[in-house]
Amino acid sequence: MKKWILPIFVLLLAIIVIGTVLEVTGIIHLRGLLLNSAAASTTFGPLIRTYQLGIENSEELANRYRELEELQESLAREADLLRSERASLERRKQELEREERRLQQLIQAWDERQAIDQEEKKKQERLERTQELYAHMRPQDAASILIQMDDELVKTILEGIPPEQLAEIFAALEPKQAARLSALLTN
Repeated sequence: MKKWILPIFVLLLAIIVIGTVLEVTGIIHLRGLLLNSAAASTTFGPLIRTYQLGIENSEELANRYRELEELQESLAREADLLRSERASLERRKQELEREERRLQQLIQAWDERQAIDQEEKKKQERLERTQELYAHMRPQDAASILIQMDDELVKTILEGIPPEQLAEIFAALEPKQAARLSALLTN
């Protein structure tokens, strides 16, 4: 029996080498033939189908894993982009809030200026009415009242009275008082 082992081994080795050469050259597909014949057998068929399903499932899982990794990378890029956009929006929001505060200050300053202008206008109107009142008074009466008033107020009133009427008021004053009021007007 020992005599037959070597020739059987050499025969099997020759079959394997010939099968490999025919497989590599593409003349026959020995693996496919062996796999199909083994799959057709009742003993190895279920095992081979289970093995093939395992390979298919493994490939499908590998594909899904790659898809998930790509999706994860895409989501990471999107998250980075969103963080960047959020930071940009936050900066813009702060700029807008600063601008809104600045505009509120401008509006407040405008309102205050309007109130001051209104007050000045009312003052000017009162002054013009007072000047007109003194311009229409008898020169002696105007002179007697003006001589008792504060110098700044007298100066302001006299500046709005026409020169002809002013001359009449000065003529109604004593020379010292007229000189003092004239000095007020020239300063």
